[in-house]
Amino acid sequence: MKKKNRKGQLVRRIAVALVVVVAAGSVFGWFYLKSQDRTFDKFRDAGAGINSFLGSFSRELEGAVAKGSVDGLLSFYSADYSSPRRGHWKLCDEVSSHGVSHSWLRVATEDDGKVQEFDREKLRAEWSAYLQNIATIEGASMDGAKVSFDDPDRGLGVVCKINITEEIEVGKHARVTVKYILNGRDRVGRALQDRFFFRFWLRSTGEGDSDWEIMRDELLTDSEVANMRVVGESPGFSKLDLEAAGLVDRDGQVYLHQRDPLLDPEREDVELKFAVIQHAGAGLSACDYDGDGWVDLFFCDGVECRLFRNLGLDDGMPKFRNVTETAGLAGIGRAHSAIFADFNNDGIKDLFVSRYEARCLVYLGRSRTSRSVGERNDDEIIFEEKSAEMGLNLIEPCVSACFLDYDRDGFIDIYIAVNGDAKTEIPRIPFFARNGKANRLLRNIGGTKFEDVTESAQVGDTGWSLAVACGDIDADGWVDLVVANDFGRKNIYRNRGDGTFHECAKESGTLDFSGGMGIAIGDLDGDERMDLYTSNIYSNQRWLGEEKALLQFSRNLVRSKWLFKDFGEFMDIYAITDGNWRSLGKMAGEGNSLFLNRGEGKDWKFDEARESCTNRAGWGWGVALADVDNDTDLDIYAANGWITGKKADDL
Repeated sequence: MKKKNRKGQLVRRIAVALVVVVAAGSVFGWFYLKSQDRTFDKFRDAGAGINSFLGSFSRELEGAVAKGSVDGLLSFYSADYSSPRRGHWKLCDEVSSHGVSHSWLRVATEDDGKVQEFDREKLRAEWSAYLQNIATIEGASMDGAKVSFDDPDRGLGVVCKINITEEIEVGKHARVTVKYILNGRDRVGRALQDRFFFRFWLRSTGEGDSDWEIMRDELLTDSEVANMRVVGESPGFSKLDLEAAGLVDRDGQVYLHQRDPLLDPEREDVELKFAVIQHAGAGLSACDYDGDGWVDLFFCDGVECRLFRNLGLDDGMPKFRNVTETAGLAGIGRAHSAIFADFNNDGIKDLFVSRYEARCLVYLGRSRTSRSVGERNDDEIIFEEKSAEMGLNLIEPCVSACFLDYDRDGFIDIYIAVNGDAKTEIPRIPFFARNGKANRLLRNIGGTKFEDVTESAQVGDTGWSLAVACGDIDADGWVDLVVANDFGRKNIYRNRGDGTFHECAKESGTLDFSGGMGIAIGDLDGDERMDLYTSNIYSNQRWLGEEKALLQFSRNLVRSKWLFKDFGEFMDIYAITDGNWRSLGKMAGEGNSLFLNRGEGKDWKFDEARESCTNRAGWGWGVALADVDNDTDLDIYAANGWITGKKADDL
């Protein structure tokens, strides 16, 4: 009996000790997390203060051009400024082609191979010489007054922001790399843009977050950046007068896109957990749907789509007519993308429209008469909605699509990008969100109906997909698929030729973690292999996406239920990055990516062309490839932008 009591007492003591240890560990952990929170908050506030300092620097530079004096600009440099390895910076190696010239800013060396040491007087001369070649800065006041970033008419002007924070000791000093963009005109009236990268050593000068001064500076010469001036010697495009071109509604007003009313968070009856989706729906399809040799335009719209038929040139300018009603396409809303293709092989283009949480639509085109395609008038091609007859009853957050004949049966199939449910979900992991809806592959069966073969084909990606594209990437005669996911990775599906696909983004080097929004496929380097260009986010807050911010995200995760709910996804991240998950914070805001195909046969391998200067294209949206200047080389068009918030300077 005594032995049992002693055993029971021992068990109770061990239990009490464990409770004390767990409690002490919890208290210690709570205090540790709170201390780390405070450290991160100070880091974030210091970085925001430095960006504010750089914003003031930008506005002062705009005024310096108008006033012809750099005195105010030098006030941002410390009285003891000294940069021993700075050197003189000069533009050189100019290359001109098709009315556009490029030159690169480089560090000049002396005869002995060394670079000049700089003090304030040499700095004054350097800035003065640089600004002498600039006549005006876009959006800046001509009298030298500083124009507020909140002024909607100020233009781009000068932008100076943190690129990467290399070191911040709050309240003392910092070392940051800075991106500098100047938009203006030179002394002969040519449009120019400077895109340079600097490294600043900063010293705190007061209590305020934006109280800093530059103690030393250097030109950033890392392989991942290009210090470049681009000058437009002649206009390559002219702006089309939309009203004169006929791109107008029934009331004669120029067509203006409207957002989906059921994705409008300003309405009382609309609740969106992920409100960003309200800005996503605005697709455009360009296709000669009636076969008259002129490219027509179909605008996707949240309220009512429009089809404008191209009537050809009138005095050298294109003319369009709104034929939405006569073509049988009135009343289509909630549309995100549209593609024309001949589904039933009757020689007339048909139409597929993807819609957000509304039934996707298939319209079959037909001729009103028995005339040949080349003789039709603008009211002789009409479309009839045949979604139900074609077996299409898909109601998901569908955002884009591409056409392909993946099984080579001679009939066009459809692959659809499906996003997430914005009403009830948000992308839970900022760089690897997997809680979206599955993409869909619809097989065209003899031109009579579509069959969902997503599961059997193994292409049901569940990221928050925004774009899909297709092409024969490995030149084996079978069309492959590429997917861009917002808040996530890219997927490449190699077509095995047996009705299934193999996902190989990791092995091919194209995971490309970021806010993926667009994809284009084409041979960009002339080696007869299909390359990839993807649009992502190049963020002004990229410096916050570094390791410190990633660790803060991890600490917040520990205190939430999502660590356990998404544990499988976190294990996938660890596996897919080979344990190098800390690199995701830097990668997520790096911008667009160009991947050059270096594979042979089934050995898929891509090299990311960082030296191509194609990544810093802003907050990327859609991308397209075309030979714009008719030199037989593909060029890149990259659309970008964002919705201006209360702080207009943060774009």
